Amino acid sequence: ERFLVSDEEPVNLITPSSSITEANTCTVTSYTTGSEDMLVKTDQISAAAITCPDPLLANFSPYTVTKNSGTACGTSGSINVCSHTTNVVVDYTSCSEVIYYSSGGSLNCVYYTNSGTTYYVHLMNLDNSVDNSATYYYTCLVRTLSLVGHNCVHPNKSAF
Repeated sequence: ERFLVSDEEPVNLITPSSSITEANTCTVTSYTTGSEDMLVKTDQISAAAITCPDPLLANFSPYTVTKNSGTACGTSGSINVCSHTTNVVVDYTSCSEVIYYSSGGSLNCVYYTNSGTTYYVHLMNLDNSVDNSATYYYTCLVRTLSLVGHNCVHPNKSAF
């Protein structure tokens, strides 16, 4: 049996009586950099944390949030990835605009890869719950070094 869990990425389910082989489980042969999905067991979220990539290890203050509705937080707020190098912490005390799809503002780096100066960072939201509308358990952040201070954030593509 075959299911599509996100976009067009298949997951094959093999019956217990069948033998598991590379041929019947690994049907995708090429991947786009940054398109990897993660499976993290609920009780292993802390253990899944890794050191964030060097381009994120900083204290970004102030930061600017640009959305379709305009710009917010241009003169205040901070994003700290220095105090705990596995954890991205957003200080919402001076700017309440929710970023990284996390209302609590705490996310763990769980995977990253890069293609040249573009880094694809998978963040696991540490909020107690999410609504899959404004907040998600999983966020992909794209950091391009050639664009100083520019991050692009995409929600979702997660499994627990």
